[in-house]
Amino acid sequence: MNILHICSTYPPDIGGTATSVPCLAEQQADSGHNVIILTHGTPTGQDDNKFKTYRCGKIQYRTDNITGGLKKSIKMSQLGKKILKENKIDIIHVHDPNVSAITKLLIDPQSKIPSVIKYSGDLAWETLGLKSKKYIQKQNKFWTSPQAKTILAIERIIFSRFDKILAQNKYQTQMLKKHLKIKEKKISIIPNGIKVYKYTAKDIETAKKTLPKAKLRICSAARLVPWKGIENMIKTIKHIDAKYIIFGDGPYKKHLEDIAEKYNVSEKVTFYGKLPAEKIQLYIRTCDILIVPSTYEPFGIIILEGFAANTPVIASNTGGIPELISSNNLFNQNNPREIKEKIRYTQKNKAKIIETQNRKLKNYSWKNISEKTQVIYEKITKKTTHA
Repeated sequence: MNILHICSTYPPDIGGTATSVPCLAEQQADSGHNVIILTHGTPTGQDDNKFKTYRCGKIQYRTDNITGGLKKSIKMSQLGKKILKENKIDIIHVHDPNVSAITKLLIDPQSKIPSVIKYSGDLAWETLGLKSKKYIQKQNKFWTSPQAKTILAIERIIFSRFDKILAQNKYQTQMLKKHLKIKEKKISIIPNGIKVYKYTAKDIETAKKTLPKAKLRICSAARLVPWKGIENMIKTIKHIDAKYIIFGDGPYKKHLEDIAEKYNVSEKVTFYGKLPAEKIQLYIRTCDILIVPSTYEPFGIIILEGFAANTPVIASNTGGIPELISSNNLFNQNNPREIKEKIRYTQKNKAKIIETQNRKLKNYSWKNISEKTQVIYEKITKKTTHA
């Protein structure tokens, strides 16, 4: 099968999509499929490995607004049209409902090629809701706002042009049904997978030496933006006998550094910086606990990174997180007392928690995810052929 993946983020970018697309493509290529990825960035042209990656060039303008996103889609579509001319594509797999979805509509305006779209996160909520403290605290108000209704209407039109919508979990399925009025028969659940990296004892020891010494190391790994909840954890670490290590970078970093100074915890907090994808599990492994304090998390792929690193994970009770984490390891947002309780519980029950995590991890191998995805591809292509 000739598969075209379209994604707006790709390594060296970080995040769920940038991590998952090359892993899925590699597994599909290993299964004998011809796989092409269309994305942005440099170097332009293609990389030949197990699959082909076409990059449309570096985007020289802001892409965190609608205008910038459209410009990005247009630039990607110019290369996408060339790919369609040179290759007989059997199915298009789009990995976000905004930039990548618009790109697909531009290169295949009549929807002649069977297609699926991954619901990686809601366009309305992520472009508007997360930017307002008022809406973060009262999400129901947001969904009835005029701005949300407008973007939801656009999303419905976009989704109508795809044969199948791939939700990552039950949480996203409910969002699609409730807010976008998508019928359940059009939705299939395909979670993110995880690639498990292997490290030598020397690798682990070398990584440990770069971290601050402490009786207890607690870490988070995330893009530094408000909804990742890092600020609340920085405030909480004052009351915990531990060092807090933050792996990642982003526009909120300076604010978080100011918060650490304001609360007199700068000596307890380390901003380690951005890690390459293949090193995330290594550095999480050097810590005692991975904490995911997000206020919004549609799936939580970093939790799977923690599972793969053999490090106990505790996380906030929000979004799709409860589908990954046992209730014993969940805490309510902005509740320092609960966070402290979960840390104590984790220290006492580390072996039991890791055993549970390892059992769950088997469900998220890329081989399993690729096989489930292939079943959907085949159903769609057969249906389109007989139509």
